[in-house]
This record gives sequence, C-alpha cells and structure tokens, in this order.
Amino acid sequence: MVMFEVSKSFCEISLQFAKKYSGFVILNADSSKEFDLARFQMFFPDRVFNFGMGQRDMLGAASGFSVGGKVPFVTGLAASLIEKGFDQIKNSICKSNLNIKICGIVDDFEGDDIAVMRGIPNMKVLIPADVYELKSMMEAMMENYGPTYLRLERMLSDKVYSSVPDFKFGEVDVLSTGGDVVIFAVGNMVGLALEVEKILRNEGISIAVVNMSSIKPVNEEKIVNLLKGAKCAVTIEQHSKKGGLYGVISEVAAERWPVTIKGIGYGDDFFDGGDVDSWNERWGLRTEDVAEKVRMMIKVWR
Repeated sequence: MVMFEVSKSFCEISLQFAKKYSGFVILNADSSKEFDLARFQMFFPDRVFNFGMGQRDMLGAASGFSVGGKVPFVTGLAASLIEKGFDQIKNSICKSNLNIKICGIVDDFEGDDIAVMRGIPNMKVLIPADVYELKSMMEAMMENYGPTYLRLERMLSDKVYSSVPDFKFGEVDVLSTGGDVVIFAVGNMVGLALEVEKILRNEGISIAVVNMSSIKPVNEEKIVNLLKGAKCAVTIEQHSKKGGLYGVISEVAAERWPVTIKGIGYGDDFFDGGDVDSWNERWGLRTEDVAEKVRMMIKVWR
C-alpha cells in the first residue's frame, strides 16, 4: 500500500481552495511543517496566520474571522489544539455554532481526540480514509456551515478509492458486501480492513467493509441494516475503544439492534514509548492480528 504525506495533500487542496473561495483562510499554531504551509504562504501570504504556540489565542481569533464572514481552517497538532483549547472549542466555537474547521494532525498512538470532540454539541467529526477522500471531505466542509473537526493521520493511503468520492456528512460507505461479518473502520484502518477482507474471502468468510469517515453525524438506519445483515460486527480504529468508533457502533446497536461486536483499538492506557509498529502490535492492529480475531468470531457462529 502506497502512503502519502498528508501535509502535501492538505497544501495542494488548500491552494485550490484559496483560488476558489475568497473567505478561505488558514490559522496555524506553529504547525507550518505538518501542513506544508510555507509553500501555501508563498502564493497566498495574506491568507495564512501563524500564532506560534498560542492555541487558545488562535481559536479565539478564529471566532473573530468566522463572525467576520471568513471560513477559518485552524491547523495544529490534535493533542495540543484540543487539550489547550478545549474551553474555546466548546464554549466559543460550538456553543455559538461558528463556521470554523479544526484540522488536527494525530500521531498513530493518540487515542482520545475522537471521544472528546464527538461529545461536544454542534461539532461534526470526520476522518478521511485516503488522499482522494480528503479532497472531497474538505470540499464538503467548505460547503456546509458549522464547526467541524477533521482528524488527519500523518500518512494517508491512495488505495481505498480510485478517484475522488462524493463525500456526504453522515453517510456510511460500504466498500464490500458480505453476510458473515461487517467490519466498520476509520482512517488508515479502512485500507487494512480491505486487506483482511481479501485474505478471509479466500477462506470462505464473507465480509462487508464499511468506511465510517463521518464519525459524527452518522446514518443510524444504514448502520442498523448492516448489523441486521451480518452474524457479528468488528470495529477497527487507531484510537481508544472508549468513545471512538467502537463507542459509536455499540451505542447504535444497544438501542436499535443488539449484536456481538468486537472492538479492535487502543486499550485504556497511556503511550509509554516505542514506535508506532510496536504500539499497533501491542493492541492487535496489524492485518494478520485482525484477520485472526475475525476467524475466532466466525468459529463461534459456525
């Protein structure tokens, strides 16, 4: 699977937006490198604003830009933006329902940002599966009013979609169909889920793979129909199982269609060093790990 730096993709899309939308501006908290903003600034120096490490000040300024008719894309490391700026995000941006887009880069072992952001009223939460979906997703963010959190992994695949999809808020995108297991996945785990589906298809296991790139809002009816059409379900995410995708699917299932769900994600722990591969190995987020867990679930049913 070929991976691309999200910084370059974000910059390319932003350059297009700056030409297309007069209200498009970028605010960043010492995150020029993560979003390739030095290149953007060469062409649009009056459309990008650097606040250093002043995340709170940046989010406060974003509110002013929004009230003034601009559409600010606030960029930075997700952990710093959310932890340092939570009061501004919740009480200034979301409570006032301002048209501000928060774009946070996450390291693969950060595991609580989805839970925090989807718990705030008015906040939408999106996670692209590949570089093609990122473009469609950012376009939808520009065209739809209201606060939105865009969770960005440092590297994104180009192998989930073959062209730019028609992203819509709340949609559940079924990438493959099957009646044994339905796998719900987000971000880079969508590509991994497709690899698992290919492996297990050759073993006679029928799997539906679903891209849950719109974490909030979600199409509950479609989720329920997918749960009804399978024996059991699996969620895969590079995030804590508490409050993330596993929480989303479990909440819908508990109220609408109780079914066995296996959550594959981070445990209730802090990152204690090492690299991403060792972290994913610890929590069973490698292709063969996931495939084996699905096999075990099917054995119970068969």
